[in-house]
Amino acid sequence: MPDVTIPALGMAMTEAILTHWYKEPGDAVSAGEAIAEIETDKSAVDLEAPASGILGEHLVAEGAAVPVGTLVTQILEAAETGTRDVPPAAAEPQAGHGDASAAASPEVTVHSDGPDGHSDGPDGQPGTDARSPRAPHALSPRRRRQARLAAEGEAEGEGNDDGEAGQAPRPATAPSARHRAVIAERVSESWRTIPHFAVQREIDAREAGSCLAAMRVRQPLATYTDLLLRAFALAIGTVAQAGTVAQAGTVTGANADVGLAVATQDGVMMPVISSVPSLDMPGLVAARTAAVRRAREGRLSAHDLASQAVGSLSNLGARGVDAFTGIVPLGQHLLLTVGRVAPRPVVADGQLAARLTLIATLNVDHRYLDGDQAADLLEAFDREFGASRAWAQKGDR
Repeated sequence: MPDVTIPALGMAMTEAILTHWYKEPGDAVSAGEAIAEIETDKSAVDLEAPASGILGEHLVAEGAAVPVGTLVTQILEAAETGTRDVPPAAAEPQAGHGDASAAASPEVTVHSDGPDGHSDGPDGQPGTDARSPRAPHALSPRRRRQARLAAEGEAEGEGNDDGEAGQAPRPATAPSARHRAVIAERVSESWRTIPHFAVQREIDAREAGSCLAAMRVRQPLATYTDLLLRAFALAIGTVAQAGTVAQAGTVTGANADVGLAVATQDGVMMPVISSVPSLDMPGLVAARTAAVRRAREGRLSAHDLASQAVGSLSNLGARGVDAFTGIVPLGQHLLLTVGRVAPRPVVADGQLAARLTLIATLNVDHRYLDGDQAADLLEAFDREFGASRAWAQKGDR
């Protein structure tokens, strides 16, 4: 009788909100199938069945905030019935969230977001009741949450406030306030506990600019961000192999994961692109657009939340920003912030000229890298960013 508990997704996670049950007691489930939706302080995540069998009783009501490790149901064999006793705090619906009937708020069908997550499709026509037996969900999880919140008269938003381990399930507070409070706490903790410093370099972008133009012939969704991600991942791998990020995990030139800061209506989310240096050009474009989509839909994966990425990229170039610094994400050691690619005056061979450049700022945790290693990493990034054409042409065949 395998237990299903609230997992720890990330070093700072202490609780999650069980927002929705996909499966009812007595339903047949397969190993790896989503049985419920939980919402962490960063994103909504599907809770998956650890084994195939029959779903036991719901031990936590929808809308309850539940500490990590709490038993929420069990997977039974066909001959088994019942589960452990339901904890009193979880057996009754939470105030303001109701029981299963509260999920009967109207469902609507929507078109999926665009491939890069930058535009929402229009809403479709009303669908069936969300809790009709075995009814499939035609609505994205983000829209389902918004529909439920609207039906309950609460504000729309994402996120969860921090709680202490060992607390019984309790009602969630207003989502928008929760999310902003969590962001404030995480940023403050990072700034308070990580000794930050930054190094900056102007990067020649002429070769990358022509490379991107060629990429877009076959991959219209390609952006500078794809080239930046790859160059940053290769630079991290180079520095890791040199032994200067020895405490940053088992990063190699081939398996470096890179986080990507994505702006959403509920704040910045940080999906992770896995093994960036091993991806060809179409694969990286697809992985980056999928990551942006997950963030915009509020559906980060378990890997996004638990990845041991050494660093992340934040690109505000599309917003007209020339250069900026940032705060290293908790659990990581680097944040590369880049501004817009634009013609800037440079001195070449003693002559003043205009060249396409960008300004890159590497924000560093001083406990892991010193200034000379940070300079090495930024130099490697400059080199890799300017040598993207061979990779792009190889992946474009």
